[in-house]
Amino acid sequence: MNKRKKEPRQIAEGKKIKEKNVFEQAVLLLDSGKEQEAAEMLKKAAAAGDSNACSALGCMYLFGHGMTADPKKAAVYFRRGEKLLDPVCAYWLGTMHLLGRGVAKNDLKAMDYLKGAAEAGYPPAIGLLSELYYYGEHVKRDYKQACRWAMRGAAEKQVQALNILGHLNLEGKACAKNEKEAFSFFAMAAEEGDIDSIVNLARMCREGKGCEKNALSAMDFYKKAGDLGEYGSYNQIGLMYCDGEGVEADNKEAAVWFKKAADHGYAAAQCNLADLYYEGRGVWFNDGKARELYTLAAQQGYVPAMTSLAHMLYEGEGGEKDLKNSFMWNERAAELGETQAMNALAGMYLAGEGTEKNPEKAVEYYRRAAELGDVYAQNALGVRYSEGEGVEKDDKTALKWFRMAADRDYPPALYSLAVMYYDGCVVHKDMNKALELLRRAVALGDPEAEKFLKEIYDEEGIDGKDFPGGGRL
Repeated sequence: MNKRKKEPRQIAEGKKIKEKNVFEQAVLLLDSGKEQEAAEMLKKAAAAGDSNACSALGCMYLFGHGMTADPKKAAVYFRRGEKLLDPVCAYWLGTMHLLGRGVAKNDLKAMDYLKGAAEAGYPPAIGLLSELYYYGEHVKRDYKQACRWAMRGAAEKQVQALNILGHLNLEGKACAKNEKEAFSFFAMAAEEGDIDSIVNLARMCREGKGCEKNALSAMDFYKKAGDLGEYGSYNQIGLMYCDGEGVEADNKEAAVWFKKAADHGYAAAQCNLADLYYEGRGVWFNDGKARELYTLAAQQGYVPAMTSLAHMLYEGEGGEKDLKNSFMWNERAAELGETQAMNALAGMYLAGEGTEKNPEKAVEYYRRAAELGDVYAQNALGVRYSEGEGVEKDDKTALKWFRMAADRDYPPALYSLAVMYYDGCVVHKDMNKALELLRRAVALGDPEAEKFLKEIYDEEGIDGKDFPGGGRL
């Protein structure tokens, strides 16, 4: 009896069933840790056109699961799967083009692949697109597109999408500002363990946005985020205890939280804990420990720690005096725009400490800090022009810098400007203006101004009972 010949459709369906069985067997092997055997089976399935096998192999090569990581081979399998319209493969190809990993970095190709995966309904692609459009990374920032993809992802409770909707509602981008809605979206994302959303819930509770202001709730959210690895959140709890923000001020408790973050290498917390040791607040005074912590934070590029460490090295606090390293840390901080460090460097150049004496270089640093709005530097630059140190003497330019700092009520500048009006130096001599400036400086606690004002009162015979506030001529 002749066997009945199978129809082409039956053959195709049988082939699909066989491929599916091969893939499922490979998954079982992966689950049991037999990755090499699984890889061989997946290669056969991929060669037969199984897109799931292509995505699985691509991930194994991309992340080095059961084999040596090889992003280029991963891209080969992802491309094969993408041609079979597999959204997972399209997603991974998109991310690889974003990063230039295993393929050429190409934002346009990346977005095409990601959009293809998102249009096919792959949640991670939808969430990533919402993030890219929101932050303007690899594509022009577009809040409307961010909102469009985030809304689509939120319907599937996709975490990144929920988080982006929280930000959009909080900021009123592409939708009306709605803090309660923002809180709700962040809360949904937080339930899925999204750290950024947990931190945002903490901030909103701290500030009373979208909910009642509640410091304890804020701390609870910060603790959750810290426990998930966002160690800056521990630092925030420390700051709240330090400042008495919504809770009773408690430096001892602040030190506990700063230490939790500092132990994980969080630079700001290392610096904050160092401050407590340096000042003996909440912990026993220990300038050696403070110097150690400032060093750890400074080595991570944390600018406040650099300037504090430079000061301790300069003064010889917590260890030996070290002018060269003090100069070095001030220089690093100055390169990062810290005006306090620029002023310190200027002073060291003037005195020849930790470096060769160089008044011209001092003026250069004072000018940099002054142009960034630092009042100490503005006044110091005025002094340099007034005395002709490191720069050609120029009273008009000195007057400009003194005025700039005096306008912001910097006492030494008020005093210097008063002297110019008293002497009639590049301005019309004006005793009343000089007295007005001196009184302002005295009210702000400047001893030089107080001494000079008393001398003027004595010389001019002004009634001492009006000192320092009265005595208009």
